[in-house]
Amino acid sequence: MRKIEIITIKILALCLIVSCSAPEVEIIPETETQGEYVNLINQQSELKPQGGRGTCIVFAAVAAVEAKLKRKGFGEVDLSEEFVNYARKAFYIHPVMQDYVDGRKTENQLGSQGGGGGFYTASHMLAGLKVPKEVVMPYQTSNNYYTQNYPILNRLLSEDEFKTQFNYNTFNLNPEILTDDLLRGEHTWYSVTGVQEIIDPRQNIDQIENALRNRNEVIIDFRVPVDFNLDENNTWRASSNDSANGAHSVLLVGFDKRNPDASKHYFIVKNSWGNVRTDKREEYAGYTTFSYDFIQKNVTVAGFIKDVKTLSFGNDGFKWPELKFIGRWKTVFHGQNGTLDIYNIPGLNDAVIESHFQQGRISSKHEDYRIGTYYDENGTVYRVNGKMEGNKLTFSLNYEQPILPWEEPFPGIFSNEETYARDGYKKFTFYLDKNNFMGGYATKGEYYSSAHKYVGGFATKMERPNINYTILTRTTPSNYLQRPFKFYSELIEGDIYFDKTSLYSSSYFEVSGQFISENNFGVSVKLLVPRDANENTIFKIVYPNKELRFECKLAQRKDAFIGILPDADEDKVIPFLLYVNE
Repeated sequence: MRKIEIITIKILALCLIVSCSAPEVEIIPETETQGEYVNLINQQSELKPQGGRGTCIVFAAVAAVEAKLKRKGFGEVDLSEEFVNYARKAFYIHPVMQDYVDGRKTENQLGSQGGGGGFYTASHMLAGLKVPKEVVMPYQTSNNYYTQNYPILNRLLSEDEFKTQFNYNTFNLNPEILTDDLLRGEHTWYSVTGVQEIIDPRQNIDQIENALRNRNEVIIDFRVPVDFNLDENNTWRASSNDSANGAHSVLLVGFDKRNPDASKHYFIVKNSWGNVRTDKREEYAGYTTFSYDFIQKNVTVAGFIKDVKTLSFGNDGFKWPELKFIGRWKTVFHGQNGTLDIYNIPGLNDAVIESHFQQGRISSKHEDYRIGTYYDENGTVYRVNGKMEGNKLTFSLNYEQPILPWEEPFPGIFSNEETYARDGYKKFTFYLDKNNFMGGYATKGEYYSSAHKYVGGFATKMERPNINYTILTRTTPSNYLQRPFKFYSELIEGDIYFDKTSLYSSSYFEVSGQFISENNFGVSVKLLVPRDANENTIFKIVYPNKELRFECKLAQRKDAFIGILPDADEDKVIPFLLYVNE
């Protein structure tokens, strides 16, 4: 987006017909699923090493998704472990409210870090965390990759006073990491549609076996022993030493109980440690085996993915449209600058909430409404709740309670607007275009003394335009004359010169002039200005064979218009900006 400034618009239109073709199905490799012997290796994706990072949980969960895709006939699909690891940390919301009552404290985690649980990661994917192909965000095997390339991370890892929410977001939302192509590209996304936990897996080994017989690879988390006890085939066996050296996650892909000697029974394991402690038998090249006693002594969590689905970009648009809102946005409302960091998609942390509830860390389960944190120009921090619909972002701030709990429904959507106005809330409505520009308006509560209910504004991921905030009194049309204006929208942009005013009706003045687009094509423009400052303004671009009529919902001095174009070609709202260019 080029230079842009003040006055926005809402364009409403027709739906596109959904059109998608069925994927080409590949031949599904055969597997062994006899009663005492199950071997699903042929239906696994390629073995991949995690390198020196603590990302085993992601490798186990992603491998389970890849196996499901292969079994559904999609062939060898290489998915991005890097994205899943980064997103599940950067988009994380810590649900224990008392831990971050100070707005400076962090409620998410650093995207570069590992840790967590394998089955929990699958549950996070069920809650809405999707995964693209590896090429979209390639895996970084080096444990030093992020610290070497992003110096701010060194301070975040070593200086306690530097570990603020703003600084965390500065790293997590870095556009060199979360690139525009990643967030807005025409990618295929893959998601989980069902999971099943195996309760008390040490005592329910038969349930693990049954899952494998039904061609469901099982994700397990387990204690890593201090002393590895390996037999002649390099099968991991239970150690007499009960001490543990951390935890690990792997994917069980089969078992063999055909030997009459039960002590020789083992599970077949897809690990992410490369060739470290793999089984020596030729048929398990690159795979690992765990004895039954090893599982019974060390496993802590087990579960499997029941099904997955593919979300391909097509005529019906982006399959994860909410992702486009992620990032650091520079905002302007009523001439006041601010910063809005969006690092969560509402509902994405339902798995986090469920896990903390099951562990007794929170007393009840609530909805996840968080989108991020807002910083005003005075440095005040506000936790922000809201929702995303298509290219529409609605959120609220509470000036009397800046640190909103993540579970508090934001007013104006789920409650009466008059109620939230009295309670110190301010509701914002933004519309996002294809150039990372959002235009919209704010509904004011009693925080403002002004009689006007709305103020317009905008947000951009780029540098804020250098706007001349000259007051344009709506009820005095002559203010618009002989002044250079700029107009921006994703459809068209250019210069506007108003040179004439007239009485349009008993309720409206008309301000008219010329619009010169970037290709020097000139057309007429008209601005119908109401006598009543609370009535809608109408902005028209008049082409030889048609007229674009922007029915503006509002206009405030120093700020923006927002309106609709009823005969638009797309079913979405498109913001615009009209500003004095002096």
